[in-house]
Amino acid sequence: ADILQGGANAALFTTQVKGAELYRSDDGGESWKKTHEGFLPNSIVNTYGYYFGKMFVSPENENVVYLLGVPLMKSTDGGKTFKEIPEAGGSYGYGYSDVHPDHHALWINPNDPREVWIGNDGGLNVSYDAGRTFQRIANLPLAQCYTISFDLETPYNIYVGLQDNGVNVGPRDFVFGRRDRDWKMILGGDGAFVEPSLQEKGIVYAEYQFGSLFRLNLNNPRENKSIKPQLKTVQSPYRFNWLTPFLISRHNPFTLILGANKVLKSVDRGDNWIEISPDLTDRRNIDGDVPFATITALAESPFTPEVIYAGTDDGNVWVTRNSGCSWERITAGLPKKWVTRLEASRFQPGRVYLTMIGYREDDFSTYVFASEDYGKTWVSIKGNLPEEGCNVIREDTVNENIIYLGTDLTAYVSLDRGKTWHSLRANLPTLPVYDMKIHPRERELLIGTHSRGVFVLPLKKIQELTPEVLGKALWLLEPDEVQLPFVRRGEAPTAEVKAQLLVYSKDGGAGKLVIKTSSGKIIKEMGLELKAGLNDLTWDLRAEGQKERVAAGEYQLEVSLGQETQSRKLKLVMARISFMEFEVDD
Repeated sequence: ADILQGGANAALFTTQVKGAELYRSDDGGESWKKTHEGFLPNSIVNTYGYYFGKMFVSPENENVVYLLGVPLMKSTDGGKTFKEIPEAGGSYGYGYSDVHPDHHALWINPNDPREVWIGNDGGLNVSYDAGRTFQRIANLPLAQCYTISFDLETPYNIYVGLQDNGVNVGPRDFVFGRRDRDWKMILGGDGAFVEPSLQEKGIVYAEYQFGSLFRLNLNNPRENKSIKPQLKTVQSPYRFNWLTPFLISRHNPFTLILGANKVLKSVDRGDNWIEISPDLTDRRNIDGDVPFATITALAESPFTPEVIYAGTDDGNVWVTRNSGCSWERITAGLPKKWVTRLEASRFQPGRVYLTMIGYREDDFSTYVFASEDYGKTWVSIKGNLPEEGCNVIREDTVNENIIYLGTDLTAYVSLDRGKTWHSLRANLPTLPVYDMKIHPRERELLIGTHSRGVFVLPLKKIQELTPEVLGKALWLLEPDEVQLPFVRRGEAPTAEVKAQLLVYSKDGGAGKLVIKTSSGKIIKEMGLELKAGLNDLTWDLRAEGQKERVAAGEYQLEVSLGQETQSRKLKLVMARISFMEFEVDD
């Protein structure tokens, strides 16, 4: 407030800025002066300056300045002139070097300013010659997923929309030693929603930012076609969200539903579109580089194509029960927040789930709701959740009482439709979960994270938790088979492999885990403090007092609590070995 009342600094905040500028103070902020003539090169921000703007100064020389934008720019004369660093996205050199453009973080080694680390939309790079050359740090499992999907191949493939790394597809089956060469980019830009056709093999509907939707033929790329809906006039164009939602109808594989500011429908695979709703937003005119008042979530009922739900970034939620002939606003009892996901139930026709988020208004409350009557009335199913922004909710495909939630920090599961929630952390780091899908055949939960790529969680043991099981005092869920990596003699293991166990306890209490060989010999005992609900247990695959892992084979697990004991078998198997591939020139 004091800054804006007057003085030399006031002009920095009251003068309209029409381009990128850099100011310098030599008296601790008492006064400021622009370091250059005119504006900085437009390439520093391209058309989206809100995404960048960080500046770093060499700890050794105050006149060496780095500016982070689309390219990385450097000045050696105190900001009078700047040059793009070609190796770091200069002249948008993506594809010509190992450095992805769009830079967000930088660190200069205070003991050796020639060592410069940069973080960008492609990961991490380092320079040891003050930015003249960079090398990519390629061994980090990093990917910012916006959306996730799957096909029905055997083994099936996973499709992801990635932040500024396009739409990619890769295999579900994992072999130790395999790198990211198995993943293929099928569309560029900022990968948004993607849905492979489950009836037409090789056909994939995918989009990049602002509703740029394509119908792709992976078997014949010459048939790839842009199918983004277009108005015949320019007086009132459609508004598309950065991540424009669309879906393939469950009831007709040739029917697509897409949300702009209106709901649009195609019955011929996207070749032609019709409007099936009015503008479902408040139509507020908000200036800026990013469209607002747009549809952000869509859901179609598994029971009938006539029921479609739509949610918007300005807090509106709608339903049609007649294929779009009429729409009903269903916001009674809901906050005015950005709608992140809608999920229509496969078990009850009128049941629908909803998540919202308020972080753009510095509101980090947990907004998750359910309705049993097509949205006429909503009930908060926050339960015992902490305050976290909610991004996605999914209903289980087998057990109607189980629902999954992805937040800005982790993933959760509820076994009672939202009355109580349990963390799905296990080996999942603290990270934002942006999307989740359930593969119905494999019964696996695909978790798309906005930092560490894709995680896959087998659901068979969670789906065991029927109301009958939940009434028991103790239940050890079926453990997953553990693959032991191949390790040559004398080599250290490349990964710390552990057995992840899940134990349900109705009331909790002090318990014990006993691990035996197949012949019944006890090799490990662990005391447990079980809480009511689901408990994550970990065994490091080592016998008591041993440094080496146990051998592959079958082991017996026994969990006890009071007079109750539950037993399961655990299999440890050697992982398949992948061999290095070589290419030999003729």
